Amino acid sequence: MLIAKAMQEERYEDAQRILDGIPDRTVDKEERQAILYAREGKDEDAARTWEARVIRIAADLMGAIVGLIEIALRDGRKDDALECAYRAQLAFEALGQPAWMSLMPRLAAVTASGDSGEAIELLDAVMASLHGGDSAALQGPLYRYSDLNDLTDLTSRMGALLLSEVENEDEYAFVRAVPAYRSFVEKWKAVGSV
Repeated sequence: MLIAKAMQEERYEDAQRILDGIPDRTVDKEERQAILYAREGKDEDAARTWEARVIRIAADLMGAIVGLIEIALRDGRKDDALECAYRAQLAFEALGQPAWMSLMPRLAAVTASGDSGEAIELLDAVMASLHGGDSAALQGPLYRYSDLNDLTDLTSRMGALLLSEVENEDEYAFVRAVPAYRSFVEKWKAVGSV
């Protein structure tokens, strides 16, 4: 939190000093715990621990790839940004993540590059996934024991937040000029109020 605040205030040297004070992980406690559970025959506990790790790694991967996409776009490498987004989509699909999660890196790339037509299509696909049947659960055998399997409340709030950002944030101003924008907003406001 202190690091984020320092970066937000553009106090980068302070942020680096705080970062340097954080110890590097020498032992991955989560991994060791899962192995210990498995050796003790506590397979359900081991599976829950491994599944939580997969979920965390997927979220970490999303953040890392979006960061690489932003750098590629700043460097004028739109093709690299889109390729990163495409590979992220494949990875998230392989991990059984909901469609909205696999589409977010591409949305970040398209939004940053200002492609309004593709952005509105992707926004519609993301909203459909957030409010659709695949939004509420992580899918497949990777998440059989997970206590985090019901994401309905989270995805509902994410949909409302995304719609608000599209309507109000400068980042999405270019989308508001697209003819399909008004029907997009009306459609998803109606879904959100149900």
